[in-house]
Amino acid sequence: ERLGYQGIKLELPVDGLSGRTFLDMYREYIAALSARIGKILPLAIMTSDDTDARTRELIAEKDIQGCQVEIIKQDKVVALSDGDARIALDGKYKIATKPHGHGDVHSLMRSSGLARQWLDDYGLEYLFFFPRY
Repeated sequence: ERLGYQGIKLELPVDGLSGRTFLDMYREYIAALSARIGKILPLAIMTSDDTDARTRELIAEKDIQGCQVEIIKQDKVVALSDGDARIALDGKYKIATKPHGHGDVHSLMRSSGLARQWLDDYGLEYLFFFPRY
C-alpha cells in the first residue's frame, strides 16, 4: 500500500532502469563494507506479522552473499486513532494493533539476543542503522 505498491518495502525498486530493489542495495552496501574490512558483516532486517513471511521468501530467493542476514520480528502494540491518543478499534469490540515501529529496534535486538550474538560472534561494538526510505 506504500506508494501504491502492494509488496514489502524490500522489494521496491530503487530505480526504474536496473530493477535493483532496496534489499539488493542494502546487500551491496554490506558486501562492499565487508570486502573493505576483510570480514563478513551481518545485516538485521526487522519485520512485522504483515511482512515476515514474504521477507523470508525474498531472502531465500535472492543470492545473498557477502553478508549474514538475520531477521527479527517486532511485536504489535495498541494502535491510536488520533493525536489525543484515543485507542483505535478494529470493529466494535476489538482493539486495533499495529507493528511497534522503528523505535523498537534497540530493545528488540537486545531481547532477541541478537545484540549479544553479534558481540560474541563478530566482536561488533557499534551498529549502523539504515533508515527506511
